[in-house]
Amino acid sequence: VNPLKGDEACVMVAVDQAGEVAVSLYDRTGRLVGREARTLSVGVAEFCWDGLRQSSAAVPAGIYLALVETPGWKELTRIIVAK
Repeated sequence: VNPLKGDEACVMVAVDQAGEVAVSLYDRTGRLVGREARTLSVGVAEFCWDGLRQSSAAVPAGIYLALVETPGWKELTRIIVAK
């Protein structure tokens, strides 16, 4: 669980194969609320979310899912937004 503290919640991603890495954020109904993708080399990268939808509107308090996708690997983690 990764709480949104202050202005943002961050997910650290270890990349063992160069390629596109994406973090997609979903609300409890499965709607996409945010996405960031980057082409990265091997190493560690940090993806941060400011608690805003893609439309720049603030999301309500609740539990959100972050799907982290790297070449050959996927993981789902939770982000809790408290207001």
